[in-house]
Parts: sequence; structure tokens; C-alpha cells
Amino acid sequence: MILSVESSLIKLTNAGLHLSEEFNLQDFIRIIVEESMELSCCDLSSLYICEDPDKNNCNLDLVFKKGKYDIRKEFKYDNILIDFLKENKESTILLERKKNIFIDLLLNQKMQSGIALPLIKEDFFLGVLILNSKLPYNFNREKIDILDSFIKLVMSFFKYTGLVNDLKAYLKKIKY
Repeated sequence: MILSVESSLIKLTNAGLHLSEEFNLQDFIRIIVEESMELSCCDLSSLYICEDPDKNNCNLDLVFKKGKYDIRKEFKYDNILIDFLKENKESTILLERKKNIFIDLLLNQKMQSGIALPLIKEDFFLGVLILNSKLPYNFNREKIDILDSFIKLVMSFFKYTGLVNDLKAYLKKIKY
């Protein structure tokens, strides 16, 4: 589905408004996942967060997902996709299911395309938002740009609202 620039901006503005309405961490996380799914017209959205964001080598735990598919609960810190996201600090896209070093980006066998959006502010790697679609080539330049803009909004909220500290406390609570 190709959206007009105006339609994309309206969707991004609405997503930003929804983010700004919630300063409860669990609701904020839910809104990130739901709004990203809406913005990308995908079938699966999941948010993985570093179990200890202060550590450089930490596993990523699934904290929220939307979509009816079974997916992995964590990524190990040495996963090639996660290493690539940390190092390059840019979104990574798989347009179709085929043998690829980033095949882990497709979280379920039914998924045919996907995008991984790192949550990074300066050199602080918080986690990754992964979106999957049953359709190959679902993620075009327009969707990538709007999702990258959305992630910049998300990271600004994390930085300026103190939610990073809330997230660290939340992760410790659910982990132990």
C-alpha cells in the first residue's frame, strides 16, 4: 500500500500524539508496538529491549508484541543481526525470504519481509523494534522513512521523559 506524503505525515503526527499522551512505561511500550504496526501496515510488530542497557553485551528480551504469530522470546547479545544494528545504527531490511545472514529478522516462518529498527540515542543502544509482513517487498522507501522518523520520536521521548530509568527498573523486575 502506497501512502501519499500528506497521509504519511498525518499518520506520523497521530503516532507522535499517542506517544506524548502516555508516560506510563507499559502503555508507552504498547503504543510503540501498535503505532509502528499501523504506520507500516505489517502483520507482526515486536519490541526487544536490552536486559541491562548499561552493559554493552546484553541479551535482548521481548517486552511486547502484536500479531498472532509465535516468535522468539530473546536475541542473544552476539546475534549477527543485533551486532550489525549496534555497529551501523541504521535500520536493516529484508525484502523477501531467502537465504541471508539477517534471516533472524523474520520472526516467524510465515513472514516474508521485515525491518529491524534499532533504538539508539547517541551511543546508547536500548533495543530493537522488529516489524514483519506476510507479503514480500512490504517495506518501501516511504515506509522506511516514516518508521525511522517514528523511532527518532520514540527515542526523544525516552531521553527527555526519564523513561529510560523506568525501563531499567521494569526490566529488573520482570527478569528476576
